[in-house]
Amino acid sequence: MMKMRTLPTALMVLSAALLTLPATADDRGGPDRMMHGKMMKNLDLDDNGEITRDEFRSPAENRVTNLDTNGDGLVTPDELDADFEARQAEMLARSSERHARMRERFFQQDTNGDGAISADEINETLFAQMDADGSGGITRDEIRPRRKHHRLF
Repeated sequence: MMKMRTLPTALMVLSAALLTLPATADDRGGPDRMMHGKMMKNLDLDDNGEITRDEFRSPAENRVTNLDTNGDGLVTPDELDADFEARQAEMLARSSERHARMRERFFQQDTNGDGAISADEINETLFAQMDADGSGGITRDEIRPRRKHHRLF
């Protein structure tokens, strides 16, 4: 029964790979030609100009290997769900960390301590950070190191 579930997925991946072959086999050059060359280089292991069934490996094999936690060569709905839940937990952790940093910046920019920030407070805080030497003006030398994007709060 499990083979029936993985067969449609394998067929879709194989069909997608086969559909890209005619599109990449043009003589004009450009991205299609480069993709064709890359596919041949990666899959034609004996470099004879032909990809045999033994040489062909789709990205699905790596995905199945990564999802197959019990090592039986098959992916079950439980393994798929566990992978999804792990990815969701990672995203939630990263999102929580970003939120904590944003809250910290928020309170740093609340210069009058009223629990809210205005555009004037944000502008004043950012200006003070960029005016590294405290001269009351921002020079080119002070702007250059600040190329990294900064969130307002």
